[in-house]
Amino acid sequence: MQKNQIQKMQWIRLALFLLACALSAYSVFSNKVEIALLSTLTLFLAFVNLNKTITHIEDKVIFKKYNLTSDQLVLSLALFFYAIVTGVVAAFLSPKTSNGTIALILWIIAIGLLLAAGFVFDKIRPISWRNHIKSLDTKARRNLYFEVVAISCITILAFVLRVAYLDHYPTSMHGDEGEMGMEALRFLGIGDPISPLGIGWGPLPNLFYLWQAGFISIFGRNLIGLRLVSALFGTACIPLVYLICKKCWGKLAGFTGAWLIAISSLNIQFSRLAINNIHTFFFMLLFFLLFLIPNFDQKSEKNETPEEIVSRKSFDNSYRITPYIAMGVTGALSQYMYLGSRLIPLVAIPVILYQLVRKRINLVQISVMIISALLVFAPLGLDYLRNPDQFSTRMGAVSIFNPDNIHNNYGADATLSNSIGKIIISQFDKNLGFFLQSGDRSSFYFSNIPAFDQSTAFLFWLGLGIILTKPKRLPEMFILIWFFLGLILAGVITNDSPNGTRLLIISAVVYLGAAAFVQRTWDELIKFYRRIPNIHISLEWIIAPVILVILSTTLIINYNYNFVIYPKAGDNILSIKIAEEINAIAPTNHIYLYGIGNLYSNHGTLRFLAGNNEVIDITNLDDIPPQIHDGKGITVLATSTNYEKFLEISSLFPQGILSDEYRDGHLVFKKFQIPPLP
Repeated sequence: MQKNQIQKMQWIRLALFLLACALSAYSVFSNKVEIALLSTLTLFLAFVNLNKTITHIEDKVIFKKYNLTSDQLVLSLALFFYAIVTGVVAAFLSPKTSNGTIALILWIIAIGLLLAAGFVFDKIRPISWRNHIKSLDTKARRNLYFEVVAISCITILAFVLRVAYLDHYPTSMHGDEGEMGMEALRFLGIGDPISPLGIGWGPLPNLFYLWQAGFISIFGRNLIGLRLVSALFGTACIPLVYLICKKCWGKLAGFTGAWLIAISSLNIQFSRLAINNIHTFFFMLLFFLLFLIPNFDQKSEKNETPEEIVSRKSFDNSYRITPYIAMGVTGALSQYMYLGSRLIPLVAIPVILYQLVRKRINLVQISVMIISALLVFAPLGLDYLRNPDQFSTRMGAVSIFNPDNIHNNYGADATLSNSIGKIIISQFDKNLGFFLQSGDRSSFYFSNIPAFDQSTAFLFWLGLGIILTKPKRLPEMFILIWFFLGLILAGVITNDSPNGTRLLIISAVVYLGAAAFVQRTWDELIKFYRRIPNIHISLEWIIAPVILVILSTTLIINYNYNFVIYPKAGDNILSIKIAEEINAIAPTNHIYLYGIGNLYSNHGTLRFLAGNNEVIDITNLDDIPPQIHDGKGITVLATSTNYEKFLEISSLFPQGILSDEYRDGHLVFKKFQIPPLP
């Protein structure tokens, strides 16, 4: 018998063995004798030896286009198989809260096994980068070290801008931050327990709250513990932008994009909030970078002929699976963050199909990507199947085509039928204006502050023109689909436009587009400059002062937006200031709150920051009980809609003191203090 026939028989035996195991398992659960007998017969066929034993089989490379040995193939398949089994078990265990920890551990193991399978299949050595660095000549190694130091400095600056005084800036705190904090506390034993891989408040996946719980357990029940995970994810976006821009256009583009996102007021704001939008932003960038790694190489495409490109790609990239496993894992992980992550697969599908038509991606790669994504998404997907309303309710609520939203945004007489043209034009105008000088209307930032400083907006719109010049080039194609599809789905068809929480995921295009313009302009300028005869002065030194002025100006403007203008605006500070007041007076006072309508004792911020202190809602003065001799006074707090109710409180409690509480010139709330009984 020929060797290829022997190998074919081995695979048939393996298939029969697995089929026999499956039939036997099914017969046990279904109690069907005929299936059990069929499993016995199948296993007999798998092990029966009808031919002479072959004593020696040469070890050789199989599947030549993959350059695999038998050991590599078997080990990678085994790891992939165990990843599937582990992931499936995790998915079925995840709904029960009591199994939550076990399910999470198995789910993480499944992700690790998926990546390990890719490493084995592609023969990736984790420390191969050391050999690569050693192989570089002195100049190349020096340039590499300069890049690492420079991008590290920008990343450190970004980290400082996102972490410094995290408990003081932003001075406001949205109720959603408090609610998410309360969900995180459930993982720490405060409140009813929840499953890490299920759906909780929002309805949003619980995995994000688990990350917050980890930091709260370290830094305490405060704003630092609550917000730090967002700050770290926001900081991690800087090197991703650098790598993407460098790979697509060049080093100057990399540094430009990294700088603009590092000092971006919008990005800093959402990196300092305890909500999960910046995490979706991070995963979108990571997915884009992973997609570029096997599919695009700017340097090679510039210097090689088309035939050389095809030859190199068929050997280097065409049959790698690790980047596609990582893409599947990344895309699925992102679904455990903000709902805007659903844009990632919608952007990826047309670009991947385009690559498939061009025969740059094969079915094996697509298959492992889909399987990896489904496996990681499975626990959340099963939860959505059990509760389908949790998947779509939020989208229906924020749709601009919702009749209530049409009336709120375009008047009581407006309907979809009589105002569709006006609505669409207005929605495009509002959302495109976000990328000029419009502010965020989401209540998580300040509408009077532009989303992007003038320099960044200027560079972006010119950069968009650069991107449009090469729509068939892979990075530009991805970015154009990303921007225009995101603009429609996250902006045009939603209410309260422009809404920063939804548009944040496409805001990365601003930094990428600006970087593309700067790189392209520099390339053309340097070509022109070198044509001038008898010039010995480096153009870099001539341009350096202009660059320093631009860097300083953009940093000062964005710093001013975040840490000067926004705090002084006093926007959305009521809940956090009352929480601070409650914490200060609770040890010596019984606290009553006139806040129904715009603030109440069950508000997320009050529950998280002042949750251990009792606050009682009241709607009139009769709700205040008589004082008792317990050494405590009474403090009544009133919000702006209830100030008139304090008109009679001084006559009822003449021993009390009425005061107005201000911050930066803004009247935040009123306070009436009744001293304890003597």
